[in-house]
Amino acid sequence: MTDDRNPKFEAFLSDWTSKNLGSLGDQTDPSDHKYLAGVRADRLKEDAEAAGFPVEVRRLSLSFKGGLREFILGAYERAEFRRKLGDNV
Repeated sequence: MTDDRNPKFEAFLSDWTSKNLGSLGDQTDPSDHKYLAGVRADRLKEDAEAAGFPVEVRRLSLSFKGGLREFILGAYERAEFRRKLGDNV
């Protein structure tokens, strides 16, 4: 199996995630998490396509059962984990 991930897209994704996603914190109602993830997923798709990564963002979407929303929810969970336990986790 070959690693067909585009390193430029991976750099874009890492940068986009660090700039646009963080912990939702304790002040956000858990019922809003899916809505917020959906909004961010749409934004990621738009930004990735504008940056020239339409194929890569589509592949990312297909690699998660819930699409980009599922990817975003996972990123929020990781950010919350880091917030509660520190950046060294």
